[in-house]
Amino acid sequence: MKALKILLLILLVPVAGLLLYVGWGMWQTNSELASYKDKVRERSAFPAVTSTAMDALPEPVKRYFAYTLPEGTENLPGYVLTKAMGDFRRPLTEAFQKTGAEQIISTTRPDFVFHANTPILGPIWATAYDSFVDGEMDMRAKLMSAATLLHFTNDPQLDKLSLGRWLLEASSWPPALLPSERVTWEAIDDKTARARVSDYGLSASMIATFDETGALTEMLAEEDGDLTTPYHGPGEHVSRSNYQMNGKVRMPMSLVISRAAQGKVYPFWKATVTDIEMGPGS
Repeated sequence: MKALKILLLILLVPVAGLLLYVGWGMWQTNSELASYKDKVRERSAFPAVTSTAMDALPEPVKRYFAYTLPEGTENLPGYVLTKAMGDFRRPLTEAFQKTGAEQIISTTRPDFVFHANTPILGPIWATAYDSFVDGEMDMRAKLMSAATLLHFTNDPQLDKLSLGRWLLEASSWPPALLPSERVTWEAIDDKTARARVSDYGLSASMIATFDETGALTEMLAEEDGDLTTPYHGPGEHVSRSNYQMNGKVRMPMSLVISRAAQGKVYPFWKATVTDIEMGPGS
């Protein structure tokens, strides 16, 4: 009996240690995410849009804002936080896994924070998050929220790519794409227009496609993506659908984000928005 107790103790000690390590990792990761999200909230504000800027927009973009902001541009939220459920494909893999994700996007600055928990094997999961605030990307992936698998930061090229990533993600939140000193629109034809964002000494652009109702249905980067990187980086292509009114904003609730290369798109995140938090900003 004594030997059995000793054996059980030997087995329980590493299990308890693992649980403590995972718990500490989850606390640390949640603290990091909370800090970044608070920065986005604190830096967000009501967008100020002039009638002159709205009148100068390309025709499909005018339809877009008439459709998504039917009550106009006064007193809009300074940020939006969305939760989504769907299927995610990790970089350099082919299989999709059920995944939950959360994202906060600023209305007035090209800032965002995205994080997701995705299954790896059985009860083992990975936590990934991307934070782009103050023009700097901090990208991490952690096994069971604790052990770092991947970490990229202090990378000027990744910062530039992340500004394009913000532009793509901003198509989920129409107020962020309103004309401003940072976001401009260029006419192409009656169904497409070029969106450009410039801030933090960086610039990025994407081509947006609109349907006859005014809904933005696709955004596509103007250059091929690199399919060999260990991170998805900017989603070079997104399709959005299922627009619904949430407060004063008509938002797309369904999305598919893909890498785009050589005329083909390779989906990696297919999801539906399940919960929305809007903040007034400062």
